[in-house]
Amino acid sequence: MLCLFFGVSGVGKTTLMRELHRNHAWKMISTIMTRPLRSGEFEKTSVSEAEFQRISSENGFLCENALFGFKYGTLRTEVMLASDSRDEIWMLDFPLSRRTIFDNIPHTSLIVMPSSRD
Repeated sequence: MLCLFFGVSGVGKTTLMRELHRNHAWKMISTIMTRPLRSGEFEKTSVSEAEFQRISSENGFLCENALFGFKYGTLRTEVMLASDSRDEIWMLDFPLSRRTIFDNIPHTSLIVMPSSRD
């Protein structure tokens, strides 16, 4: 089963996903990105700009976006594998504004809301 975590940047999606991964062995779909990995970050994959472009030109991404000068992509093959899975739960952190991409892909959605406007 594919479980999408939607929410604004910094709301805590990754923290929730890490806990579910650690405590319940839910799997994480890696986001491919052109920015370097941060300390302790394991749920994303950093690639060169050239590698990102190669994957993009081969239609390998279901979705691409840019944020703060870096590119981010979601691999089409991983999403399809997760959506077809019946025995495992796969999680994906995804921008709320792009959720319509998944209209024809079986999934469960969780919207993570901030505790306050601040």
